[in-house]
Amino acid sequence: MSIFSGTAIPFVYPGAPSKAGRCFKVRFTVNNTTDTFDELLTDIGLFEGVCALYIDNGANGTLVNVLVGGTRQTLTVAKNTQGYYQILGSPNSIRLEVTSAGNFNVDVWLINVPVDSFVWPVS
Repeated sequence: MSIFSGTAIPFVYPGAPSKAGRCFKVRFTVNNTTDTFDELLTDIGLFEGVCALYIDNGANGTLVNVLVGGTRQTLTVAKNTQGYYQILGSPNSIRLEVTSAGNFNVDVWLINVPVDSFVWPVS
């Protein structure tokens, strides 16, 4: 079951547009199953569409798949990595399905400004 609380917070990223960026954290608990997050963006304080995700799979030795609802875009996050991923999102809501063959938590930050895709290993 995904865990989230509160509202979006400011997001600052070198090279990001000067407009006010915001982000929102969701923790997915993956137990050899799919965990889903489905929300209206205004309910979590994001008033523009989600353009990117920051996904922290750094402490996990198993790859993770993230399916973006609506567009059916699939992201495959390698084991022991963190990174930014551009997505094709809806301007009004977001639905994410996270699947893996492990038993762990995956933190995903929803970001409402464009961020270049970039992934790095965690040692």
